[in-house]
Amino acid sequence: MIKYLKPYKTDSPKIRLGANQDGGYVASQIAFEKCDFLMAYGYGGDKTYEDDFAKKFNKPVYLFDHTVPDNKWTQGLVNFFPEGLGSDNVNEAEKLYHISQLEDNINSLNTHLKSLQKNISTDDLKKSIGALDQFKAQLMGLNDIISLKGVREHYNSLNLEGKAFLKIDTEGAEYGYFYDTDIKDLASFVTGMTIEFHNLEQPIYQTKLGVIMEKLKNNFILTHIHGNNWGGEIQIGNYTIPRVVELSFLNKEYASNIEVDNTSYPLPNLDFANNPNIPDCNMEFLNQI
Repeated sequence: MIKYLKPYKTDSPKIRLGANQDGGYVASQIAFEKCDFLMAYGYGGDKTYEDDFAKKFNKPVYLFDHTVPDNKWTQGLVNFFPEGLGSDNVNEAEKLYHISQLEDNINSLNTHLKSLQKNISTDDLKKSIGALDQFKAQLMGLNDIISLKGVREHYNSLNLEGKAFLKIDTEGAEYGYFYDTDIKDLASFVTGMTIEFHNLEQPIYQTKLGVIMEKLKNNFILTHIHGNNWGGEIQIGNYTIPRVVELSFLNKEYASNIEVDNTSYPLPNLDFANNPNIPDCNMEFLNQI
């Protein structure tokens, strides 16, 4: 996995969007110039990155997050949708199946509740509470199935046209999405992307990141890396790496004069510590690759 974290230089300069702390990211300027809009996954109440993009480039933003209690809204060029990042492979038939299963359980629960007498027994009460808890869990699961969509599905459902830049900070959902998605198709409408990969202290996610980077390399190149110091650092063999990495990619269509980047990271005046109260992540491992 670690060998894939070595970034590359291109002719395009880099710029930073968002705050000079958590929520700000660095990427190749040409990716923003060539895109027609931003598709951003992960909000959590902070849209400084999205506002900065809209202000600098005067282009619309489509912001997605199903974990916040907001309804759909629009503020200037920023459009929010209470939906999250999921697989492009969950089709309508699968969604309808889950809905029908839930409806069956609701009908069974209604029948059970109607059968109860006024003098309900303790056992019947426990059964009813258990049935309601199960219904609640199924409802939450159904909400995830319906509200989670892949990037291509969001692109099509919103009738978008042109090219997108992607920003993805989804606390782990990034692995499932990139594992399943068609990277060649993604590259057909994405100029570049910034992705935050989490949980690298776990070997399973180290393996998954390696697989994803191998998938991406035919269509995208890694042009920037930064460690999120809120996550701290971990030891993998002889390497000390961040537990959470922020990776920015450029579609190869827009990359010229590509060469290995041996610059020392973090980059002054571009990279800033996510948590400004502690030192930024040590990136010396890049010089060992």
